[in-house]
Amino acid sequence: DGSRLTILGKIFQLKEVTRMYVDHSDVADNSVSVTYNGSAAAVTVAGNCMSHLDVTVNGSAVSIVQDETVDTEISYSLSGASDNGSFYMDGHYKATVVFDNLSLTCADSAAVNIENGKRIAIQLVGESTFKDSKASGHSEFDGDGTLNLYGYAKHAYWADEYVQLKKKFTGTINILYAKKDGLNVNQYFLQNGGHFNVSGTLDDGIQVSADDEEGGYATISGGSLTIDVTAAGSKGLKCDGNITIDDSKSAPTVTITNSGKGKWDSDDQEVKGAACMSSDANVTIAAGQISLTATGSGGKGLKCDSTLTITGGDLSVTTTGTTYVNIGC
Repeated sequence: DGSRLTILGKIFQLKEVTRMYVDHSDVADNSVSVTYNGSAAAVTVAGNCMSHLDVTVNGSAVSIVQDETVDTEISYSLSGASDNGSFYMDGHYKATVVFDNLSLTCADSAAVNIENGKRIAIQLVGESTFKDSKASGHSEFDGDGTLNLYGYAKHAYWADEYVQLKKKFTGTINILYAKKDGLNVNQYFLQNGGHFNVSGTLDDGIQVSADDEEGGYATISGGSLTIDVTAAGSKGLKCDGNITIDDSKSAPTVTITNSGKGKWDSDDQEVKGAACMSSDANVTIAAGQISLTATGSGGKGLKCDSTLTITGGDLSVTTTGTTYVNIGC
């Protein structure tokens, strides 16, 4: 008449257990692996951290919540494919998430939703594709793989805090479609390496907002950043704070093309012009190869509301659009 089974401090309700078996496989401490296979997902949890994780699997929807007692970094490795799968993770301690040739599409929510507010080290292995993505922690990308992102609901990638591409990151992040911004960040964006490509957005390519007085900035110190936007009034790279392009890591390459025309903003009662690069504060260019091309009517190459400082680098700005006229505004 037993109703519960306890293994390594983790309690299982027997009515929820369909089978038990021993497969003799080795599982590294502080590790979790999630393997997607169509409409199902299998989760393997190391015994030393099992009692600290609340794991729920519903078809191919996986939810893992760390309790407050976790004091050692756990690594989550995700692989496989699902046309209706998702991964949700929350906790109070830093973690590593490995995307290993993972393909996830989720029709009603984010394919990957990381709510953990601590540092999240993201490693890319092979090529992974997500359709809708969200992260609330400090996302730091590493590895040499490729990540393809599609945002059919809103932004392709939304981060509540900062996003950083590490210096040793040699991989590629492709944002291929977004109903709104390609990358929307609420703190700051740092690129020290890798290749970041944005296209197919219906709003800004990258938008960095300030959640405090010191946030809202972008610093490009290495790698390549390529943005191509077409929406009316859109900005390729838009920051509430400063934009800095330097060579503290390695000389970066920045190429931004904007073919969007101007638009009338009925809320602010003014015309909003499209721009390749736009800062509500300062822009500083000290190194690198920077090419800005605006072809839409009323388009701007570079917009800076405060001080523009150029001390180095190779900057090319071209605007060929006609005057934007809005009849009746």
